[in-house]
Amino acid sequence: MSKVLRLGLAGLGPWGRHYQQTVGRRDDAAIAASAGRDWEKLVGEEIDGIIIATPPASHLAVARRFGELGVALLIEKPLCLDLAEALAFRDAAAKFRVPLLVDHIHLFSPAYRLLKELSPLLGRITGIVSAGGCSSPARPDTPPLWDWGPHDVSMVLDLMHAEPLHVAGRRIHDRPSGAGREENYEIELEFPGAVRARIAVGNAMSPMRRLEVIHERGSLVYDDLAQLKLAYNPGEHVADPRVADAIHSAGTFRLPLDCVVEEFCAAIRASEPDLRQLDLAISVIGVLNQVGHATQ
Repeated sequence: MSKVLRLGLAGLGPWGRHYQQTVGRRDDAAIAASAGRDWEKLVGEEIDGIIIATPPASHLAVARRFGELGVALLIEKPLCLDLAEALAFRDAAAKFRVPLLVDHIHLFSPAYRLLKELSPLLGRITGIVSAGGCSSPARPDTPPLWDWGPHDVSMVLDLMHAEPLHVAGRRIHDRPSGAGREENYEIELEFPGAVRARIAVGNAMSPMRRLEVIHERGSLVYDDLAQLKLAYNPGEHVADPRVADAIHSAGTFRLPLDCVVEEFCAAIRASEPDLRQLDLAISVIGVLNQVGHATQ
């Protein structure tokens, strides 16, 4: 039997607690050391990988410190709050030669991954409509755009396999809320072939996590809050039985965070550096940076 992986956890807020519970359900890994904002006390601990769930502004400071020590990295979204910092970290990470995952959690969802697998069967993507958010307290350390935006933007970029040709955004709701603000945004991304993605995100909207991918021959809908997390609508086209059968036979999907931790453990054991998730995370930061500047 393989050894039990020793994981460090930096960040003891809500997501840190989710990670503790998720790792606690595994028999091949354990949280060997943890710390809150005083994450530096984890330096020197004997760990195989570190989960970074501190406030976003400190993500890359933690990642640099442990990457230089040869420790595998799992970084919560958003990667950071500054594009220049993200690009500088990309140069440093190329020298670490350690496994590195970024938790854009819906990219790990089995329902979303099945959508990606089935998408080519319906022809070219012609449009995407996505919405994600809820009515929630503002986080003083993460502006709403950067809190909610990474989910939808990461899925769109992942599906399109391309940088947007044009980014537009506007703030449609804005008012003070406790230590932060209530903000809703509309974002539009244009890709080659006149493909447009329309995104709505924010912390002052009805609970929603829905991504509709429109193809030449129907659409696929990923809805993380629905009982049926993946649905197929052939529209005016003849239904493709391959798509319908694959969704029907998929059954109940696993929790995305379980998949995140499982892939992190597998990456540690394989010890194969792969910066593709980091590159996508930097593209997400680039889009949010443009939206932020456009809505100042």
